[in-house]
Amino acid sequence: MNHSEKLYKKLAWLLKYGSLLAMTILFLGIIWSFILPDSERSLKTPDTENFLSNLLPNSPPHLLNLGIMVLMLMPVGVVLVCLIHFISEKEKKYGLVSLAVLLVLILGIFLGAIQV
Repeated sequence: MNHSEKLYKKLAWLLKYGSLLAMTILFLGIIWSFILPDSERSLKTPDTENFLSNLLPNSPPHLLNLGIMVLMLMPVGVVLVCLIHFISEKEKKYGLVSLAVLLVLILGIFLGAIQV
């Protein structure tokens, strides 16, 4: 198996199981929201002040936010896997490109979090 095939297999595994995990979390959040009585059901979005505490699944909106967060972080995971692969294969040019893309993604996440 050549190096490209190894990378493709790693990326396929990450995308397959990452999306499966996110969809499972989202499905559980939807089911949980239907199980709750109407009086307890809230469509209010969690506040953004306590971002990390909002990811704890203590209500259906929080669980839905966690599933969306897993989906949003999948591109970061893909670029991170590529970066690790290129560094281990000593491909400096592609490693630097992957690092630059990763930094742009992380910067975008932080700027987006500040704006919210």
